Amino acid sequence: MMARLIIAAACLCMLFGGAELWAVDKIDDTREVVEAYNRASWLLQTSDWAGASAQFRELIARNPQSKNLDIFLYHAGRADYHRGAYSEAAAAFEKLVGQFPESGLRAYGEHFLAGSHYALANVEGAIVSWFDAWRDAREERLQKLIVSSLAGALNAASEVELGRELFDRL
Repeated sequence: MMARLIIAAACLCMLFGGAELWAVDKIDDTREVVEAYNRASWLLQTSDWAGASAQFRELIARNPQSKNLDIFLYHAGRADYHRGAYSEAAAAFEKLVGQFPESGLRAYGEHFLAGSHYALANVEGAIVSWFDAWRDAREERLQKLIVSSLAGALNAASEVELGRELFDRL
């Protein structure tokens, strides 16, 4: 258990190293949505994880047809991840990945999804998500972060049991 906490902390440190997207400076939406997004982004930037989560989730609920929904989901998931609400984070990232396969945030979402799975002791789910993130990453820096995260998780594990179905999927 302690090794998993150490790996989770290390992943957070790596993420704070600049590989994550803090906020998109401008979104194209109604004035009300842009203002709400800016407020939520400010909460995220000031590490008010609970406040940011609530604000982004409100944006999602009030604007389900927004062309920026992938951005809102990503940031809601990040806020939940950083506040330790890994199940909620995983749900947001799964929705991002499933509903927005062409989003530029997809690989980042898969990476955070992997971290959420790992924090929830779902090592197989984490491995699959890290492989998916690596496959979809377009930036070398993100690919290196993903490989480092996966290697760290595997090195910290005393034992990893992977079934044939997983290898077939990968």
